[in-house]
Amino acid sequence: MILLVGNLDRDEFRAVRPALEACDRCLVAETPAQAIGLLQDARKRQPAGNPEPEWIVLAQAYPGQFPPHDLDRLRLLAPLAPVVVVEGPWSAGQWRAGRGLAGVHRVSWLDFPRHLADQWHRFRRGETRNAEWMLPATASEEERILLAAQSPLPRGQGPVIIGAARFDSYQWISTVCRYAGLATVWCRPGQQPRLDGHWAAVFDADETASPQSQWPQLRRLAASVQGGPVVVLLGQPRPEDCRHAHAAGATAVLNKPLAIDQLLAALQP
Repeated sequence: MILLVGNLDRDEFRAVRPALEACDRCLVAETPAQAIGLLQDARKRQPAGNPEPEWIVLAQAYPGQFPPHDLDRLRLLAPLAPVVVVEGPWSAGQWRAGRGLAGVHRVSWLDFPRHLADQWHRFRRGETRNAEWMLPATASEEERILLAAQSPLPRGQGPVIIGAARFDSYQWISTVCRYAGLATVWCRPGQQPRLDGHWAAVFDADETASPQSQWPQLRRLAASVQGGPVVVLLGQPRPEDCRHAHAAGATAVLNKPLAIDQLLAALQP
């Protein structure tokens, strides 16, 4: 059983419950107090069973929604369950400031479906390799990064055109691509690329400009690769930003900061 807590009517969390229910049965509550009551009732109904959740998932819409003392109370009822916090776009300040809940696994609402299936299967099979969500609550951020670094990076083929407003943005994306064996070309704002053959594209949205002003450039970039992968990098995007990006030709939208393996996987044809 998975315990899921939060307001699931919010647009960014609509996919969370279906994704979790594809893994296991869910016990759903809107607040930690309600979740505690449901768990206590389940114990009374099944005194000889095991109503303790295997995972606790918190859908956090904003910083401070789940105070530490509420999390402590949940952990008393399920001390062995990993706690995963799915962070909405308004939780960005807490994530960047490093003042999140202690001993939890944090993941953006946009990245959650991509991570879930792999992490759940590893959890159920008892695999520890690359199973970041199986780390104990006492694991440090450095230990999480070291575990993630063990994952092999996908290798690629073919060139990638990178749409970026600044050279330093192009440079770090190009470094990642070239490490995976992909040649790169920089496409500056306003350029109309003309490409032959099979290409992929990365569009790094400029955080100093509004997303709406950049969709025409994304459309031109997507049209130039003629059906190839188009990966858009956005800083803490909202659901409507993702919808507009897909309408403009994106095949994948990734949240910045991002993991290298996510970018390389999204560039696969």
